[in-house]
Amino acid sequence: KTFKVPHKGNFMQFGDHLYLLHKEINLDKIRVIRAGLYMGMLKKGRFEPSHALALATAPENFKNTINLPTNSPELLKYLKGEVIKCDHSGWVCVLADGFPIGWGKGVNGELKNHFPKKFRLH
Repeated sequence: KTFKVPHKGNFMQFGDHLYLLHKEINLDKIRVIRAGLYMGMLKKGRFEPSHALALATAPENFKNTINLPTNSPELLKYLKGEVIKCDHSGWVCVLADGFPIGWGKGVNGELKNHFPKKFRLH
């Protein structure tokens, strides 16, 4: 479980991609780029949440979070795409001073980084 309260609404799947629609809409004859909030991808029977989902969810709704101060070395490491220490297992939302900025996956005391490569610091 990644969230305390499940997201509600109309879900639509395009291939392996899952979207949450605000309202029910018939998209049969319309070509769309994004059909609502991109929730994530279904991979081999498991769900991988999207970066957009982290940014669109209230911090109090995440089951597991790690809150990093903006001036911490750990936040800088995360923003560079590095592994940091973490006591949670499974999907963890990384917060910067209480604001969601991305995902990591807690495994054996470490947070495997899932911050998008295109946004990483060099």
